[in-house]
Amino acid sequence: MENLFTLYRNCPKCDKQLTHQGKSLRNLKANVKRAEKNKIVCMSCSALNLLQRHPDKMQKLRTTYIEKHGNIGTFTGRSLSDTHKDKISKKVKSNWANLTDEERQTCKTKFINKGHHNGMFGKSYLDIWKAKYDEQTIAEKTLNMKIKKSLRFSGCLNPQYGKPPSSGSGNGWKGHYNNMFFRSLRELCFMIDKTRNNIIYKSAENISIPYILHNKNRTYRPDFIINNHLIEIKPQRLIDKCPIVKLKIEAAHKYCEINNLEYIITDVIIDYDVIKEEIDKENLIFQPLYMQKFIEYRETKF
Repeated sequence: MENLFTLYRNCPKCDKQLTHQGKSLRNLKANVKRAEKNKIVCMSCSALNLLQRHPDKMQKLRTTYIEKHGNIGTFTGRSLSDTHKDKISKKVKSNWANLTDEERQTCKTKFINKGHHNGMFGKSYLDIWKAKYDEQTIAEKTLNMKIKKSLRFSGCLNPQYGKPPSSGSGNGWKGHYNNMFFRSLRELCFMIDKTRNNIIYKSAENISIPYILHNKNRTYRPDFIINNHLIEIKPQRLIDKCPIVKLKIEAAHKYCEINNLEYIITDVIIDYDVIKEEIDKENLIFQPLYMQKFIEYRETKF
């Protein structure tokens, strides 16, 4: 396979990332430098500029196109000629004749195993594993699968390798509410609710609960403690389906039995209006990356 060099730049108008490829790195750098100097925009912005500069001309072209072809597509109401059909048929047969027996068998297998004929149709690997293994084995197999997937897409094998992260990217939500650190909007809403109801809560991150995963010692730290209640905040989908979360729950129950505590794991509804109120009161401070992210995220919800 021929090696191609790749360079990136951003569209000067919409800031979209553009890709430049070429065989010669020297020529490629010169082309990118020329494009940046001349402020060459992407194809979308170029089309938009043309539309804005010549609206009458573009409207005339559109009207002519619709009158000739209709408003759906260039092939609307038309069909292939017998000559064209025969040409396609010969091409397909020629391609099939050039395949090896192994390649032909692969094509047939793909066709036979499509849709409802596939044994995994409508199922996930977890459904199969739950019928065969215990929770400990499922957790180990899940971790193994994640490790293998990570190796398959590590370094230059990752499509994002060498590319800058997208604006506002990041995992979770971080900040301080009444000088207490939080790592998710669910944790934040829990803290706001307890504060407004005058319920005293503390961080439970100083509590370390040991458990075993993949024959290795791991440590789990819950979120909050209220009186003798140890509390973990998690989305309901993870509580119901995640094997690793179930291992943590089991370990937490054992820890609480020994230490005369009661373990509670629960989901919390995220109230964006309440969060906005706390921001306005200056009780809540997101880390800089997440403040703008929250504003944009809230706007998409309403």
